[in-house]
Amino acid sequence: MISVVSILDSDNYQVLFNDASLMKLDILDEIKVTQFQVEDGTTRSDHTVSLPIVINGAMLINENARVAFTNLRQAYLDNRLLIIQTRVNSYPSMLITGIPHTETIDNLLGVTVNIRFEEWRTVAPVYGELPLGTTRNPAQSSTVNRGQQQTTNADAEAGAEPRRKGSILSGVFN
Repeated sequence: MISVVSILDSDNYQVLFNDASLMKLDILDEIKVTQFQVEDGTTRSDHTVSLPIVINGAMLINENARVAFTNLRQAYLDNRLLIIQTRVNSYPSMLITGIPHTETIDNLLGVTVNIRFEEWRTVAPVYGELPLGTTRNPAQSSTVNRGQQQTTNADAEAGAEPRRKGSILSGVFN
């Protein structure tokens, strides 16, 4: 089948789903403008947020429909990261998030799958020294050398006597 795009495995760059052909793609590559109201009632914006890329497509599976759909479903269940390569751009780290399909009498030998891909973004925590002035206590500016943390009783920490636990009635009956 002739396809306008290629679907590649992110790990080894092998072309996947050779028995399927994407007939149409709708690519949503959007940003969201943040808005807030100010004292005079007007709305202002000061930055944007990049939204994950979403690709909706119509895929036609004609040859070996059962095997091809099983392979597609397995990639969906495994959360396999894919690269969608179109004529104008490549979209790495795409995850299949939906595979609704239609089986009709018009196409007895195949299946139309309305596949949905969404960009997978991994967030890596950042460890290190915080700039001075961002914390009240300079000893708390490091996120690396924290050691083992122990909990303490809030009353003992404040130097006050421990508060009585329970209500007034609990003292009457005990």
